[in-house]
Amino acid sequence: MTNEALKNSEKNEVLITRIINAPRQLVYDCWTQAEHLKRWYAPNNCTCIFTKIDIQPGSGYHGAIVHTGDGKKNWFYAVFKEIDPPKKLVFTLARADEHGNHLSPKDAGMPDEWPEITVVTLTFEEVDRGKQTKFTLHQTVDLALATSHGAYPSWLQMLDRMEALITK
Repeated sequence: MTNEALKNSEKNEVLITRIINAPRQLVYDCWTQAEHLKRWYAPNNCTCIFTKIDIQPGSGYHGAIVHTGDGKKNWFYAVFKEIDPPKKLVFTLARADEHGNHLSPKDAGMPDEWPEITVVTLTFEEVDRGKQTKFTLHQTVDLALATSHGAYPSWLQMLDRMEALITK
């Protein structure tokens, strides 16, 4: 496993690259199938609940990251912009309320400088004759901001959980 936080040509945005010891289709399925998502899509000491998982352009996810200690829920929604199985997924990600209504970052308890909506691009490339997958996640938010407010470490923990499930 490798992680890289690299500079985007214009901004220092979140960019994570890993080599995962699993076939590309399985890694892709972890992002598009409910039975997989529900098992790993939350950082450590949290769970995730979904009210909607619909993998079609213009549709997406609605759910909450639930903190196991206090039960606090951080609601979000994602809207798919590009779906190219099993090579690429592009979706917007934003804060929401429990009904799926958009919340500003400030209303969701995020810092004022957090973007209203970020774009997440996932790519999946076959490596080693299909035995491994080079997985890349790019999110359009400043890396320092994402690190200081927990988003970047959360992605790393979530990806660790996903990888542990599929490489047993």
